[in-house]
Amino acid sequence: MTHYLTRFWLLVLLLFSSGLYADDNPPVAVIAEAFVEMHTGPGRGYPVFYVAERGEKVELLKQRTSWIKVRTMPRGPMDVDRDGNPIPGSNTKEGWVRVSSIAKAEDEYGQPLALNFPQLENFSDRRWEMGIMLGDFGGSDVISGYTGFHFTRNLSLEVELSENFGSFSSGQSATLNLVHQPFPDTRYSPFFTLGGGVRKTDPRSTIVQTEDREDDVLVVGAGIRVYLSSRFLVRVQYKQHTILTNRDDDIEVEEWKIGLSAFF
Repeated sequence: MTHYLTRFWLLVLLLFSSGLYADDNPPVAVIAEAFVEMHTGPGRGYPVFYVAERGEKVELLKQRTSWIKVRTMPRGPMDVDRDGNPIPGSNTKEGWVRVSSIAKAEDEYGQPLALNFPQLENFSDRRWEMGIMLGDFGGSDVISGYTGFHFTRNLSLEVELSENFGSFSSGQSATLNLVHQPFPDTRYSPFFTLGGGVRKTDPRSTIVQTEDREDDVLVVGAGIRVYLSSRFLVRVQYKQHTILTNRDDDIEVEEWKIGLSAFF
């Protein structure tokens, strides 16, 4: 399971943590607002440490959702250390500004900037969604893929295929799920799911001969979608599976998963 999680987070970092602009020749913007506040990090919770005024030029280094990391152009000579050597970057400032705060900024040639605004409205109005998830199914590793169709802003229908790998048994399942999303317009959007399907269990035994089993399964769960940027989101969910066996007692299994999804 560890190598699956490693690959997943490497993909997330590759898609969302890398800069959107080339470091060797970043574009330059001219501030058009009266002033723009620069934060120490990409969020309103980070403190403001510098204010760039109208007409000041800044380099656009990279974008993270609705925030852009910028660097002011050199102003005056660089500071020097005790040995008299210049200190690189001492006459510039680097920080994060909101995309909306420099929406009216122009480039060095007086042309409007082509900024990538977050597409949260597309997230709310999506029709199709698909993704891959990894996690734990009753103590065994599980991987699953799903495709969903949103027929309203609050309701969607999903088909999910899963496979788990355990020490004593493995299995595959296919379920059809109805998903309710009560707050479709928020970046952090909780949801609830109810569905059913079939599950095939493959027992692993070297002592006695065992037979594969195929049972109906009922599923209920909840989770949260977190909109990232462009057309990608992270999805975290919990489900409880009730496997309807031919024996006296049904089997209940808890499942936790996290995944990366795309929407259209």
